[in-house]
Amino acid sequence: MNIHYKIGTREKVRIIEVRIIEVRLYLDFCWQDRCLGPNSNLLPADEQTLMHFSALLADNLTHASIKIYLLAVRSLHIDNSLPNPLVSCLQLQRLLSPSTS
Repeated sequence: MNIHYKIGTREKVRIIEVRIIEVRLYLDFCWQDRCLGPNSNLLPADEQTLMHFSALLADNLTHASIKIYLLAVRSLHIDNSLPNPLVSCLQLQRLLSPSTS
């Protein structure tokens, strides 16, 4: 995977390392669960795949951490000239909304 950040400060190095880990977990999830798109590709992700991935993460991560993983998936799409997969995902937004009851 190509990284488009300049490595200079300690903070940027950490962001790059975390992003690689998050993207790798998503790609591993897709391969294991055979989450293939319409053209038998891993990308673009559909809403159901993102919901399933979020549910898997919910076993061990906080609400805020799951959002960070989804932002890494968003970045993966944008880096590959694909549209943001988080747009118009009403069910996913509902799943990630904190409970008010």
